[in-house]
Amino acid sequence: MFDNNKNEVTVLWEWEGVKCKSRFDMLHDNGIEDLKTINDIFKIDRDFYKFGYHLQAGFYAQAYFHAFDKWPEFFNFTFVSTDENYFDLVTCPISFNYLEQARMECRELVIKFKNCLETGFYPGLSSFEIDAPSWY
Repeated sequence: MFDNNKNEVTVLWEWEGVKCKSRFDMLHDNGIEDLKTINDIFKIDRDFYKFGYHLQAGFYAQAYFHAFDKWPEFFNFTFVSTDENYFDLVTCPISFNYLEQARMECRELVIKFKNCLETGFYPGLSSFEIDAPSWY
């Protein structure tokens, strides 16, 4: 596929009838690398689920399959510390089992989103006016 790694690769595709867009930070010949900044490098496991990185991985794995007709052999998250007192870099692979679970969870969310698009009803959301904060 590629002679070497490619950065900022965009894939446009359709999943369950929903038009999708994925932008890989780094695409390897056989897998995906995603770069994340994190304030506390020692809290990767907490922030990983908190910010939904597992869902991003599942979504990107599906995009990779759509683009290349095969599943990625790996999906790595590389975390870079933004703490000015402690700079470090940690690369963490996501297990295939967790990646598949996340992909299935993401699929269910895409199906729900498709239903919202078709009905014009977005459950749990209500319209409100956004105003400047009091300190502004």
